[in-house]
Amino acid sequence: MNGWLKKEVTEFAEKHRYEAAQMIEHTVKQWDGKELSKKLEEQTGADLQYIRLNGTLVGGIAGLVIYGLAHCF
Repeated sequence: MNGWLKKEVTEFAEKHRYEAAQMIEHTVKQWDGKELSKKLEEQTGADLQYIRLNGTLVGGIAGLVIYGLAHCF
């Protein structure tokens, strides 16, 4: 049953991928920047916070390393 279902879903997705892509593109184009940002935050809020925190830490460490190397040489 799983094999058959996988085959059918795959064939359906391949057959209708252009229409699905057009529908997604049309929907996203209608959003303004604030709405898009809100929707992304709702879907990926925790992940974005993790990325922001890591970016801050890595950027801070890189800045300290560059500062340290600049003053050593």
